Amino acid sequence: HYPLRRQRQMCIRDRSFTVIFLSATTDSPTNIEITVKSLDINNSDLIRKLIDEFDRLNGVIHVECSIKTNTLMIIYDDSYSLSEENIKNIFSKWGCKEIDIFYSLIN
Repeated sequence: HYPLRRQRQMCIRDRSFTVIFLSATTDSPTNIEITVKSLDINNSDLIRKLIDEFDRLNGVIHVECSIKTNTLMIIYDDSYSLSEENIKNIFSKWGCKEIDIFYSLIN
């Protein structure tokens, strides 16, 4: 029963990844969720590059992306610095010209 249950959860997680973002739980009350929308987020190679780039930054807790919604989500600890300019520079490095950035405080 346990292996089947785990496999089923993985299928749901994989299917959800292309449609909506999974919620990430964190312990710190100062975590920020940054959602970046760009029509240039349209292929898996670019997504891998963006996720790898943001994963290397200090304070980043979680990164995920959706081709279906052309959206990247970053959760990071606000005690570290992740400026809008840094975000724009990373997206520009990988060829994304127009981006919209939205912030929200999460717990």
